[in-house]
Amino acid sequence: MTVVIRFSAPVKAEAKIIYVDAKNTGFEDGSKEYPYNTIKEGINAAASGDTVFVYNGTYRQSFIVLDKDNLSLIGENRDFTIIDSMRMDWVLVITAQNITVTGFTIQNGSLGTGGVFLDYAVKSRISDNIIKNHLDSGIYARFSNGNVIENNWMSDNYAGIVLSSLCTENKVSNNDVIGNTRGIDLSHHARYNDVRNNNIVQNTYGLSISHENNSVFGNRIVNNDVGVYEDLEVGAAHGYRIVHNNFINNTKQVDLRNSSVNAWDNGLEGNYWSDYNGTDFTQDGIGDTAPYIINGNNTDRYPLMGTFAEFPVTWEETNYYVTTICNSTMSAFKFDQFNKMMKFNVTVEEGIGFCRVTIPKIIIQDMWHKNYKVLVDGEDPLITNNWTDTESTYIYFTYQYSEHEVVMTPELPTWISMLLVLMVLTVAVAIYKRGLQKTPIH
Repeated sequence: MTVVIRFSAPVKAEAKIIYVDAKNTGFEDGSKEYPYNTIKEGINAAASGDTVFVYNGTYRQSFIVLDKDNLSLIGENRDFTIIDSMRMDWVLVITAQNITVTGFTIQNGSLGTGGVFLDYAVKSRISDNIIKNHLDSGIYARFSNGNVIENNWMSDNYAGIVLSSLCTENKVSNNDVIGNTRGIDLSHHARYNDVRNNNIVQNTYGLSISHENNSVFGNRIVNNDVGVYEDLEVGAAHGYRIVHNNFINNTKQVDLRNSSVNAWDNGLEGNYWSDYNGTDFTQDGIGDTAPYIINGNNTDRYPLMGTFAEFPVTWEETNYYVTTICNSTMSAFKFDQFNKMMKFNVTVEEGIGFCRVTIPKIIIQDMWHKNYKVLVDGEDPLITNNWTDTESTYIYFTYQYSEHEVVMTPELPTWISMLLVLMVLTVAVAIYKRGLQKTPIH
C-alpha cells in the first residue's frame, strides 16, 4: 500500500489595488479597465492591506465604513474627487487600525454627524483632504489613539477637528482650520495629544481646550473671535502647555476660567502676542521689560518679540529643525546641504527688522566647522549677536526696512584666508619673475 501525503503551506495573498470610477456605468470588477462605480463597492471588495483608488468625480454616498485593518482609500485629486453626503449621515467612518484616507473633498455631513468619524480607530492617517460644509464636525474622534491628522483644509464646519472621549497620543499638524465655529477642540479627557503648526484662522473659537497634558506648539492663531478658549461646561483645565504659538489680532487672545493654571512658556521662551508692548534690550528676541499677563493664574513670562516659525532640515540623514523669531515676513526658506548654505527672504514694512535664527549645534559644527557668516543682500547686517547653549547656536541680526535676501554660508578661518592670500601672492610673484626672464635684452 502506498500512502501519499501532500503538504501545502498557506500563501498570504498579495495586497491589490481596487479601482473606482463614477463614470463607469457598464461591467464592474474593480480592475483598472472595469472599475466599480461606487466607493462602497470598492471597500466591500477589499481585504486587509488593499488600496482602493478613486478617480476624479462626485460620489454621492454616506456612511462609508472602513473596518478592515491596513486599508488605504486614495483619491486621484483632492479638488476633484468629491464625496458628498448630501446631509444624510457621516461621510466616512473608521473603526479599524492603520487606515489611510487621502486625496478627497469630503463635504455636506448632516447635523449630529459630519465628515470623518474615528471610532476606536488606532494609528490611522487622515491627510491632504478638503473637509468642508459639515453641520457638525469635519473630523470627530472618540476613544481613538495614535492617529495622525495632517495637511487638511478644514472650513465652514461647526467644528473643524474634535478629539474627545479619552483620545490620546494623536497628532494634529499642518492643517488649515479656517472659518469654523470651533476650530480645533480638545475635550472630554482628550490627553497627551500634540497640536502643532496649524493655521487656525477666522474661527469663532480658534482652539478649545478642556483637559491637561496636551501640547500646543507652533500654531498660527489669527483673527479669531477668541484665540484659545477654555470650555466652561467641562470645568477648569490644568497642566497643558502652550508654547511658541503666534497669537495675532484675535478679538480676545485667550478666554480662561480664573481657576485654570497652565504653562505659557518653557522657562526660556513663550509665545508671540500681537498686543504685547514690551522691549527687548538684550537683543535675543525675547521681551525683557514685562511678562504677558493672561489672568491671575496664567502668565507668559517670556513673550516673543516676533513671530515664531520652524523649518525641518536634514543633515547626514537625520532630521532637525531650524527655528526663527522674526518681526518680518519670511519666505523662500532653503537649506542646501550640498553647498553648505541656508537662505531665506525677509520683508519688513517699516523701521528696523530683526531675525533670530536657532540652528542645531551639530549643523554649525559639522557643516560650517563653527565658522559662518550672515549676509543681508550680500552685505553685513546692521547688528549681529550670537551665542550658544548645549544644543543650539543662536544668531540674532538686524536690517533696514524693505525686502532682503539673507544668506548664511561658511566663513574661512583667518589663518586659511591669510594662507590663500600668500598663495595668490606667491603665484603672482612667480609669474612676474618668469615674465622678466623672458624679456629680451637689447
